[in-house]
Amino acid sequence: MYAIEFETDITDRFIEIKDYEKVANRHAKIIVLVKEPLIDKQNKEDDFIDSLLKKPRHIMPNQKFLTREEANER
Repeated sequence: MYAIEFETDITDRFIEIKDYEKVANRHAKIIVLVKEPLIDKQNKEDDFIDSLLKKPRHIMPNQKFLTREEANER
């Protein structure tokens, strides 16, 4: 087995392999490891939950809640 390990900043869709000729036309398994967790910013529900965890909102004592019927009205 021949292994290549290197670190790079990913700035484009393609990553250059310096010794390309040694591995050309062969099957390879590629693993990308990043230190920071990947967060999908498109999912608004995750952002809302994340914001609640960082800054909880307190319910005021005089807060009025909807009844089940009011909540399910269309």
